[in-house]
Amino acid sequence: GGEPTIRKDYLFFIKELKKRNVQVTLTTNGSLFTKEDLDCLKEIGIDGINFSIDTLDLKEYFLLTQQDCLGIVLDNLFYAYKLQIPVKINCVVDDTFTMNRLENMLMLIKDKKIALRFIELMPLNKEQRNQKMRDVIHYLKKYPIQECLDKLGNGPAHYYTINGYQGYVGFIEALHHKFCHQCNRLRLTSTGKIKPCLFYEEMHDLKPYLNNEKQLRLHLEKAIELKPKEHHFEEDVSYTKMNEIGG
Repeated sequence: GGEPTIRKDYLFFIKELKKRNVQVTLTTNGSLFTKEDLDCLKEIGIDGINFSIDTLDLKEYFLLTQQDCLGIVLDNLFYAYKLQIPVKINCVVDDTFTMNRLENMLMLIKDKKIALRFIELMPLNKEQRNQKMRDVIHYLKKYPIQECLDKLGNGPAHYYTINGYQGYVGFIEALHHKFCHQCNRLRLTSTGKIKPCLFYEEMHDLKPYLNNEKQLRLHLEKAIELKPKEHHFEEDVSYTKMNEIGG
């Protein structure tokens, strides 16, 4: 994540990772891909691509991203799907989200086996919290939805199917569906620090140990052991700023 495609060597980096027999999934806004890039990712054996698309309305998309590239993003999404790369769509449910936007997004999975995931706005500050995700879930109950028992990746999303739709609808709810007991995530920032939990400011610097594999492993294990049991969005405030973390 963090927009990996802005790095000129990201394809080489992923290729090297895949040589180590690990799962690699990209999270991207999808605007910088070329078809050659996606062909290369297919050949490398990428395990999945998550496209961040919060709206299908051209004006809304420009207001949210300050980029006029929604057509390019959708072309890349559909081409990756054509290549049979597992693709998912991440859609953040912020305070501007509307049910009309939801209806439009659902059309992306009508005839395609794609997971459309609605992500609750990370409520780091109490003033930013809203009930929009609850509204989305309540609205979807008018459809014949049922819980999906298939495991779709390793993330915290819980999925549903809709009768007549090939794809899946998923929800990632940091506040209303606390999943800390399932969380196996660590964030490695672009400055070489491990952040065990997005809510807490605590980070562990790994840069001093990059040339010492034993010490690197030791301090990474220590960071894992210090991972908090759970967040406290309900009663506390975090001073973490998402756009300053990177990773």
